[in-house]
Amino acid sequence: MHCAIYLKSSDDKKLLIQQLQEGSVSAALGLKLTGRGALYSALTLEKFLAEEYRHGRDDLTAGQSQCLASLSEGEQKRLLLDYVLASKPDYLILDNLFDSLDLAGQQMIEQRLHQLQHQIPLVQLLSRRRDKLAFIHSQFRLQNKQLVPDQGVSAAIPELKGNIPPAADQPALLDPLLISMRDLQVRYGDKAVLNGISWDIRAGEFWQLHGPNGAGKSTLVQLINGESTKGYGQQLYLFGRKKGSGESVWDIKKHIGCFTRVMVQNFSSQDTVENMLISGFFDSVGLYQRPSAIHQRLAAQWLELVGMTSYAKQSFAHLGSGQQRLILAMRAMMKHPPLLLLDEPLVGLDDEESALLMALINRMAAAKTCAIVYISHRAEIGLTADAVFELIPQTAGSVGRIVGAGKL
Repeated sequence: MHCAIYLKSSDDKKLLIQQLQEGSVSAALGLKLTGRGALYSALTLEKFLAEEYRHGRDDLTAGQSQCLASLSEGEQKRLLLDYVLASKPDYLILDNLFDSLDLAGQQMIEQRLHQLQHQIPLVQLLSRRRDKLAFIHSQFRLQNKQLVPDQGVSAAIPELKGNIPPAADQPALLDPLLISMRDLQVRYGDKAVLNGISWDIRAGEFWQLHGPNGAGKSTLVQLINGESTKGYGQQLYLFGRKKGSGESVWDIKKHIGCFTRVMVQNFSSQDTVENMLISGFFDSVGLYQRPSAIHQRLAAQWLELVGMTSYAKQSFAHLGSGQQRLILAMRAMMKHPPLLLLDEPLVGLDDEESALLMALINRMAAAKTCAIVYISHRAEIGLTADAVFELIPQTAGSVGRIVGAGKL
């Protein structure tokens, strides 16, 4: 009655979804997908967000005080599940249903789908095989654009082909205390977000920032990277300067390599893969100046490291979503920044790409040339931070707790 389909990021997911909705691949899956189906996917969320942007409203948040764009991705996905189930579909397509959800959200969705399994057919699309729902026993993958049975075991994971390339320039020496905050308070109107946050980040440390959906992780990251004005007048020091002491956002960003989960939408230019990597040296969205021979050589070395040399002159926009995310994560690393911010970097990556990126992160962490803050809800086997800064939601705003600081 149900099946799972494992997709590599280079597979044409949109075409497969269209074929599922048209019923043209139902026979290959052994399912009868008839009637009116529903799609639970980030692709569906994008349509609701676009509707809200254009018309100031959307059906997901009808009757609520907050707009959809102001909610965390996990909160958005929970609302979407309520919406699609309320429509009483004849079948349901589930696209990477656990991405960006905290543990409680994952358990809630899995429980609801377990209760639903005897009522309608479910087709689960997976980027990570470990996410398959326990009650689904029929599994497929795409091979030469055809659905074939999948044994549920990943092929041999490719290894990094060499060492991390060096920096283009010798970085300026900074105070080892990169980020310092004391008793930070953040509110948005009547909503308390952060309450009394104190945290120091020093050179070479490897942190995981953890907390449930809506706990304020994105707000805290925006304080660190200079994008939030909420740090003015507070005890927030970024790379030796107090927030609001005359620094520009670019003074802050030159010390940071940043990857966020929304960057793929923002980096939709027709730049080549090579130029997209090189743009990381200039903190620009795309490349708008002539690169040096050194920058071109380093970009080639990073592509060789992950086996993507042949993609150098291809359009970035034409890569699979997982390949794009891998390139953008490397873009954040290329200048060997004092601080590397990685916000949900594995979302949308398939098993092989996830292993490659985790290997890159481990290499960067071992080199101790930059501090790393890894933001994710999920524990990854083989990727272990030195310590965790955990946000714990409370009525007056989330408080912070440090776990496992003994390795620092």
